[in-house]
Amino acid sequence: MTHSELIDALRENRARDFMDGVFELGVAGERGPDVELDWHLGAIDRWVLDLEAAAAETFVADEWAGLCRDRSALEFFRELWPEWADRWDLEALDSTLRLRGERDALLDPAAIPAGVPRSHWWWWCAQAP
Repeated sequence: MTHSELIDALRENRARDFMDGVFELGVAGERGPDVELDWHLGAIDRWVLDLEAAAAETFVADEWAGLCRDRSALEFFRELWPEWADRWDLEALDSTLRLRGERDALLDPAAIPAGVPRSHWWWWCAQAP
């Protein structure tokens, strides 16, 4: 996703597309576009609430990778726009991911996208035996 497409997704309140683009930027090690986020944070707030709800729901194996991707997108967002890093309290989400990852999820390490840093621990807490 180009910076222009990323900005368009943000302006059109397509938080899912925007956060997918943020993930792509993060794993590629690219910088985020210079964009004013203030007016669009409500859509991202709703996306974060959806992520928290999805983490607590019953899921099948391939949904775990999607949760990890979304959590990484949020972490990349926080790194790309540090002025918003403390907007969300992620303690409960991370606690849920840690518990679910150790108990309910399986993920083949080969399924972890290249460029995901080891600091994104949620990818590795659910590795297949």
